[in-house]
Formats: sequence, C-alpha cells, structure tokens
Amino acid sequence: MKVKCPTPVHIAGIGMLLVTATGLGGCQSLATVATQVDLEMTVEVEGQQAPATGQLFTIPTPRKVPFDNPGYADEALEWRITVATTGFGIDVTNHAGQSVQLRWDQSQWRSSKHSEPTPLLIHHFSTGFLRERQLQIDRHPDEAAVRPVALEIEAGSTLRINIRPERPPVFPRGQLFGIQQVAEGHGFIDDGIGRWLELELPVEMGDQQWTYRIRLTARDIAQWNSYH
Repeated sequence: MKVKCPTPVHIAGIGMLLVTATGLGGCQSLATVATQVDLEMTVEVEGQQAPATGQLFTIPTPRKVPFDNPGYADEALEWRITVATTGFGIDVTNHAGQSVQLRWDQSQWRSSKHSEPTPLLIHHFSTGFLRERQLQIDRHPDEAAVRPVALEIEAGSTLRINIRPERPPVFPRGQLFGIQQVAEGHGFIDDGIGRWLELELPVEMGDQQWTYRIRLTARDIAQWNSYH
C-alpha cells in the first residue's frame, strides 16, 4: 500500500511550542507533536516611581497555531511573552527615553504549586537585539543552576530573552504548570490547566525603581501534528 504524506508545514518563532518527535511510517517528513498552552496574563507594577498602569494586549500567531500570545505595555516598557513547557521567551521594548536595567539577578518566581517567592535560578539564559543576530549572554548547560545576570536595555531597543529555569521547587514535578505529557503521541498525564506561575522582576531607570509582577495562568492546552 502506498502511503500519502501530508504537505509539509513549518512553524517558526513560537516559543510556546513544545515539540516531541514521533515517526510517520513511509514518509520522508517526520511528524512531530506540537503543544501550546493558552495563557491568561495579569500584571501588577509596584513602587512609588512606577509608570502609570499600562494595557494588556494579544499578539496574533500563525494560522496553524491555535492560541494568541499575551503582552503588556506601559509608558516605560513593552513585554511580549511566550512560554514553553520547559522555559519562556520575553521580548522587551524600551519606550522610556533612557536606558533601563532589568534586575534579573534579583528576580523571583512562584507558582500555584509553590506559593513562596523563590530566587530564579537558570540553566540557560540568552539574549539578543532583534535587529541583530542573536548574541548569547549566559549559558550553563547540564550544570548546577545559577542566578541570571542583570541586563541593560538602551532607549528605543527591543531585547529578546530566552530562559530555561530550574523548575523545582516552583514546579516540583513535570514541566512548567506541572504539565506531564504521554511518552508518545497525543495526550497528557497532567495538562496543567488552571495552574499559574508568577515572575517578579525589579527594574531601575536612573534613580527610579519599580517592580513588575507578571502572572501567567494556563487556561487551555492544545496539541497537533506538525511536519518538517
């Protein structure tokens, strides 16, 4: 029997996708299971010198991807966030008119599984300006997790940050949101829906200081076959 292969589809630039390879018999293309979490985002900004309350917005994704990504913008910074089940990506744009320091070295996070604020430790931390080829800043593959470094964003610049954190104890089991997938094919042992993670990041701009508290809640999850 002759097997007809599907038309290849390539999905790029979506940090929220977790891809697990599975075979597709008789085809040169390799079928993969792509997974995306639909996120609800809330943002609190604390500090006497904090910018005025900003606005939440959504970022459209390619047609093949079921959910849009969340974003937030105020008069100082704009945040566009994607979350994979093993880490997250953040595009930060500086609208403030002067340089801003992101104090990742003071960052904390917590979750519905572990509500106590915990210093963010990382296994991978990379960054690059979108107008340039990505430049890796810090990476610690297969080593003990370490604290990330503070980052400076010049006025008018957009910085892309990719982070793979040490998940325990914030998520003691499984991946972010406690998601556990079946070993092969589609399906979950635990889909993580209803759980949240919260990132706390201090910011400095000259003599001004404030803190962003960004909460992401998993409200849905989807899987589909992708072909390369």
